Amino acid sequence: MGMHQPKPAIKASVAKPTLISGGEAATDDKLSARAKHQEAAIKERIARLEALLLFEGDLRGAQTIRELAFCIANDSRKVLPTRQVYILKTHRSAKARVEIDIVSNLSNIDRNAPTVRWLEKVFSSALAQTTDQPFAFQIPIGEGVDATGIPFKNGVLVPLLDRQNRLFSAVVFTSETPFTDGDLAVVARLQHAFQHAWLALAPKPRGRISSKLKRSLGVLSVVGIIGALFIPVPITSLAPLEVVAQSAQVVASPLDGVIDIMLVEPNTKVRKDQALFRFVNTELASRHSIAKRSLAVAEAKLQTARQNAFGTGNGRRNLAIAKAEQALAETELVYAAQQLTKTIVLAPVSGLVVFDRKTDWQGRPVSIGERVVEIADPLRVEYRVDLPVSDAIVLGKKARVKVFLDTAPLDPREAVLRSASYRATLSPEEQLVYKTFAVAASNTEAPPRIGARGTGQIFGKQVSLGFYLFRRPLSAIRQYTGW
Repeated sequence: MGMHQPKPAIKASVAKPTLISGGEAATDDKLSARAKHQEAAIKERIARLEALLLFEGDLRGAQTIRELAFCIANDSRKVLPTRQVYILKTHRSAKARVEIDIVSNLSNIDRNAPTVRWLEKVFSSALAQTTDQPFAFQIPIGEGVDATGIPFKNGVLVPLLDRQNRLFSAVVFTSETPFTDGDLAVVARLQHAFQHAWLALAPKPRGRISSKLKRSLGVLSVVGIIGALFIPVPITSLAPLEVVAQSAQVVASPLDGVIDIMLVEPNTKVRKDQALFRFVNTELASRHSIAKRSLAVAEAKLQTARQNAFGTGNGRRNLAIAKAEQALAETELVYAAQQLTKTIVLAPVSGLVVFDRKTDWQGRPVSIGERVVEIADPLRVEYRVDLPVSDAIVLGKKARVKVFLDTAPLDPREAVLRSASYRATLSPEEQLVYKTFAVAASNTEAPPRIGARGTGQIFGKQVSLGFYLFRRPLSAIRQYTGW
């Protein structure tokens, strides 16, 4: 535990006059200075031993390996004359290659810095020259590395070994001056303290399995996997799903015109004969007014013809023409009145009116028969599943469908397939799909809201697990190779 230290300078003093001779006084001064020097050295060793014991206590007080590593990097100066401490970790692919993990007094390390890369090569070279003992070495100046950037040229590499004497990390102490024998003795003790604290925090290794048992387990695993490929499972397909109304009443446009205003809010309940929307009626009102005036003119002509119909043949002919014109004017007035009443569309039944937004229809021109809104019964709903052509499977009658609504993904519902389209059609996402419809398997659950979306899982026939897993790759191979 000895440590080389420079001798303290001896202060000059004036000797007091004594009764002894000059030679005896000089001898007493030398003995006194030597005793003081020995006393100072003993105190320094005691202080260093105390610091070493406290530092070992700090190491054992670390709670995690990361905390232990930072304690080693930043508190080693208490017991060693070191200026920079590096914590290394071994490379996974090569044990003789190390990487700098922690540097004292630095929070972050630039992995791409030339100095860091060069120091890792130097430390790897030093590690290759030792096995399990601390190794003192000199840090050379590498090519392209500024010497002023590495002021500490003297280093000691301390390998850390696990219970099987395998290297798992290393510590490097650096200083401007070479390390003394006393320093190396302290380093040897610190090596055991580091390893003991590190292995105490590291997870215990699991029991090793014999090679024969490994081979047997490997064979059993392969046989189990191959056997599992023949387990029968139902083939399934996932597709987007939407809740739609069952047997909804379609309200179409009764005439060619422009919708003026929607009189109800979307997705609200309406009563029978309640006004739904109104057309722009300017032209129809004008036609109705003109038809009324035309009828008045025809009636006046009929009155005149009746007065002139007595006695002459022309009068009787004019009377017949006036009657025909009056009947035509009445028909035109009735038609104009009917068209005018159609500008306000009423609900044919009570229910939930379904459409997107009011602004999408206001001011929009429509033609006769064009669908505007739907009136649905909120208690009678079904699920529309848009099955993509690429995921199409063979569907049987009343196939099982599991419904996962976006509003309740952890509460699946059971449904039964009701019908499926014969031909594929384009979906709003420009994808070829088969439109399939399913109804709830039971009436015990409250029906979901119309327009709710989610995912539907359709179950098909039983197939092997291998076919289920490799169905798509096999299909792609057949499409590209024709096999």
